Amino acid sequence: MATTTTRFEGFPAAGLSFLRDLARNNERAWFLERKDVYDDRVEGPMRALIADVAAGCSAAKLRLAPNPRQPMFRIYRDVRFSKDKTPYKTAATSAFYPEGDKTRPGVLYIHIDPKAPFLASGFYHPERDALVAIRAAIADSSDFMKCVATLEKRGYVLGTDDALARLPREYADRAGTPSEPYLKLKSFVVTQSLDVKILRDPALSQTIVAFAKDTAPLVRFGWKAVGLT
Repeated sequence: MATTTTRFEGFPAAGLSFLRDLARNNERAWFLERKDVYDDRVEGPMRALIADVAAGCSAAKLRLAPNPRQPMFRIYRDVRFSKDKTPYKTAATSAFYPEGDKTRPGVLYIHIDPKAPFLASGFYHPERDALVAIRAAIADSSDFMKCVATLEKRGYVLGTDDALARLPREYADRAGTPSEPYLKLKSFVVTQSLDVKILRDPALSQTIVAFAKDTAPLVRFGWKAVGLT
């Protein structure tokens, strides 16, 4: 079982090396021979990081918390319906939800890997009802464009890769308006890439909480739209 330090002290070099090596040796025998390294140098620090971020989010009254039953995603991949049969994920990951309830929309996602670590915030492929509600709120109010402007001032841009080619039929009259590109979206997410060097730094937890604060307008807009007020 992983040991968890009281405070996050940064990911040790051995933990990041383990993840790099796992990407090249993604096999059960290799992993099991080194599981103690994963437990102590990856999972332990990750759980400490999650605890620190949870405390920071609580202090900032952000309503975001990890799922208490599974604060860290399992490293084991579900390969039942995948052509890729490698058994393990090569990153340490976690998500924070409204009051820790993973059935509610809106998430802070933490992705720790030694090549391209990043953070994400918002609504990734929300359920149909939530998607309809968010689009309706975008169409019916100028608040969303204010939210977008706030995010852009803070250096964040909503991802537009995951979008419809055309406006939904019910919003055809919004063609050519500032809201058009956002009404086409299937996800409403902003991301922040992390410098690999900060993974070794205890300040990583503060960086994540700062990101959550900066992107809170997007999450709060979505929560209001779906009735999570």
